[in-house]
Amino acid sequence: MQDRINTIRSVGGTLLFTGIGVFSCVYLVRDWQVSLPLVLYYAILLWNTYFSIRLFSQITPPRDVAQIVSDILLLLLYMLTAVSFWSVSRFLFFSLLLFIVATLKYVSLLSIAQHPKLLKRKISVDLLGVLAHALAFGGAVAGFPSLSAWSLTVVFLVVNAILFSVYPLYQLDRA
Repeated sequence: MQDRINTIRSVGGTLLFTGIGVFSCVYLVRDWQVSLPLVLYYAILLWNTYFSIRLFSQITPPRDVAQIVSDILLLLLYMLTAVSFWSVSRFLFFSLLLFIVATLKYVSLLSIAQHPKLLKRKISVDLLGVLAHALAFGGAVAGFPSLSAWSLTVVFLVVNAILFSVYPLYQLDRA
């Protein structure tokens, strides 16, 4: 029964975020030269998100207030990120906040969930995400929005290829 609930959460969350992203592409994107790397990045993020929700919902206590609050914040940040395809700096700001909140979520899970090795690995990966997003955001604010957006997207694609093929992250039995 819990596996079914976890599947519904991961599929439902990913579909919701995808729908908001499609809406944003259709109605909010004004310049695809600006938005294309952000949309590609967001698609990779959604791919990653599906597996993250599917795995970590298995080890997250269902009624923990801190986890519920962090999930609500993450939901809002995913939506704000998706509706920001038109602005590199705004998009990077919200995705930076998303990685910060996600990191804090997994740090708080360390004291209440099993699989500390898996959680510490996820925290390390998310902290690298915070660093990459902070650098990209800084680059965008400094006047290099296109370079920042494309650089982050390429780095994110490479890192995800590694996390899904070479050093799989989203597997309980590897934890």
